[in-house]
Amino acid sequence: MEAPLFSTLRRATGNGHFPAWGICAIASEPHVNSFRGLRSCRGLDQVLLPRKHVLIVRIMKRVVIADDLADQRALYVTPLVCAGFAVDEAADGGQVIDIVAAQRPDVVVLDLAMPVLDGLEVCRRLTGNDRTAAIPIIVLTGHTLPGVREAVERAGALAFLAKPCAPETLVAVVQQVTESARAVLHQGQSPC
Repeated sequence: MEAPLFSTLRRATGNGHFPAWGICAIASEPHVNSFRGLRSCRGLDQVLLPRKHVLIVRIMKRVVIADDLADQRALYVTPLVCAGFAVDEAADGGQVIDIVAAQRPDVVVLDLAMPVLDGLEVCRRLTGNDRTAAIPIIVLTGHTLPGVREAVERAGALAFLAKPCAPETLVAVVQQVTESARAVLHQGQSPC
């Protein structure tokens, strides 16, 4: 038999999952620590729960991770999600542009070698557009030949990480970048 909390949330959300839009909801009661089936959502105003339930809502930072190899994306997605980020995946540069146009992420992590548009071209397009220029870009690539780091910096990327890169390192860099952006906003300066 399903716990009342789960059935209430399942009715409220359809199947227990919200689309990943940037807010994480966690509901709890005495015998349920958390409802991990909830993904993130935007526009969650209220979920009607019995009085003994508590609904905690927190804003999640959104990260787009782009790599043409699904196993490389998977290596980094789980640690980012566990660190509290909402993560969108892209398999090529065209998908990155589409995701960024549809919803403005807080950070973009790019591989350089991707189909449709390579990472450098995506970086140039994002930094060259007034609407997306303030989005921090981290390049995570196995291309470490001389001159690559300089090309990445010229394209406008904020950070360069060479593969193999420990997932914890990427999480730390993403956290640092999002905290830096928050500090700029709290000082009254707009990064846009």
